[in-house]
Amino acid sequence: MSPDNLNSERASDSIANEWASETDSRNRYKKQVQYWLSQDSSNTGMLGGLDEIHEVESKFSLYFLKRVMNGRPVNRCVDVGAGIGRVTKNVLSQVFSEIHLVDPCEKFLQKAKEDISFEITIHPCLIQDFSFEENGEFDCWWVQWTLLYLNDHDAVSTLQKMAENLSEEGLIIVKDNVADDLMPDLDDFSVMRTKEQFEALFEKANLEVIFDSPQSGLSPDICEIHCWALQPRQT
Repeated sequence: MSPDNLNSERASDSIANEWASETDSRNRYKKQVQYWLSQDSSNTGMLGGLDEIHEVESKFSLYFLKRVMNGRPVNRCVDVGAGIGRVTKNVLSQVFSEIHLVDPCEKFLQKAKEDISFEITIHPCLIQDFSFEENGEFDCWWVQWTLLYLNDHDAVSTLQKMAENLSEEGLIIVKDNVADDLMPDLDDFSVMRTKEQFEALFEKANLEVIFDSPQSGLSPDICEIHCWALQPRQT
């Protein structure tokens, strides 16, 4: 093992250990926001330079959304980790009439307001700081590339709050990167989980998976992306 690889492994171990600590989480969240503030307000910035996945990724999201929302209410939706509104513009607007965008980087949300021709409501905050009760119930929470930035405790707590503010027959849809093992990112301070680890979080949040599918059509060089449609577990 080369010294560089050894240092990388030690750094990854350190991030994983910090991720388990509630004390360090707020500092990590600040570093995540700082990273994203350094990125361009464009599809290139949102996709980490992988512009080529935009079209196929968006088409699959729309297919998945229409499939799971068929026969369900499609009025109000939240785009969580919305950035410049790439998903809102290309996916959610094809289904929902009212869309709220949540993102901690206000410059991205202002770009969304400039570029999106229909009315949107923006919330410049971390999702764990979102005013859930004040904004009422939603028919869908679209949570893409967001949970990998939250520690387990905050991920479960946030999912529970979403479920409490979900309309009857509404759904939480999670779309995120998955890995074969816990995989910290040294650049943006996120941590990729395994599919099983995600589903353990859903279980803790008292949510059940009604449909799930891997993203299709991407190059094998791209990390796996998975989608889940969730609803509160029936007691």
